[in-house]
Amino acid sequence: MKPVKRIPSQPTIKGKKSTGTTPPAPVNVWAWLKVDKPALPKPPPSSPKPRFGADVGVGEDWGHLNRRRQSSRVEKVRRDIWVMKDVLARKKI
Repeated sequence: MKPVKRIPSQPTIKGKKSTGTTPPAPVNVWAWLKVDKPALPKPPPSSPKPRFGADVGVGEDWGHLNRRRQSSRVEKVRRDIWVMKDVLARKKI
């Protein structure tokens, strides 16, 4: 949005008569005008084949967690990947 500066006309005061002194200082008022946003770039195409372990959290963003929870989440995902590989190996036998 783009600011536009306007100065309003002198206000009238009820019940008081003008004494001929200087008028009050002008007041700055900002009116916001809507400005068109530039076209956003297209997102990269998603990969057709999901990554191995995406079901258990591989490739997820854990930045919103604190350090302790981030490190434990990594260990949990690592453990779940190990279990997934073990289950897949047993199915192939």
